[in-house]
Amino acid sequence: MAEIKSTWELVKEKLEDIEISPEERERFRKEKVRSRAMQVYNRYFRPPIRAGEELKEAVRGDEELRREVFLLAAEQFPLDDPPEGYGEAMEAVAQREIGDRLKEIVNEYRREREGKLREIKEEMIVTLSSRGIKGDAIDPNPDAHPHWRGFLEELQRRTKDRLKALL
Repeated sequence: MAEIKSTWELVKEKLEDIEISPEERERFRKEKVRSRAMQVYNRYFRPPIRAGEELKEAVRGDEELRREVFLLAAEQFPLDDPPEGYGEAMEAVAQREIGDRLKEIVNEYRREREGKLREIKEEMIVTLSSRGIKGDAIDPNPDAHPHWRGFLEELQRRTKDRLKALL
């Protein structure tokens, strides 16, 4: 008489001879670390940000997880308006003093952004003046300038690379 097998048993029989290559095993391990880093990031870096001992404990002992969480936090760092505690949370993950350097990098970003913003606005005012559009009420929109978006993206990329280098 024929034996009735469950779906699980049939799948096990089919997969008996299949092996995972070392490359696939490494890729799965990295995906698992990345997924865990995303969980830690979402738990501690989303408002309300919790930068205490619990965060330090979540990344303690796993260097790869700590690195991934830090890189993710640096990549997602809101440069224009960092929320309260974000820098402290990054410092907790880095497990060393980076607060002053972090503030310095963000301030340099803001200074460079504001300087370029003034420069572009002045350029736009000159262009508008040459077309006969003048007055105190003129407030040019830098988003309409062809070079502003590219400059801003490049500045953010460079700044976030500098943040990542803090680890």
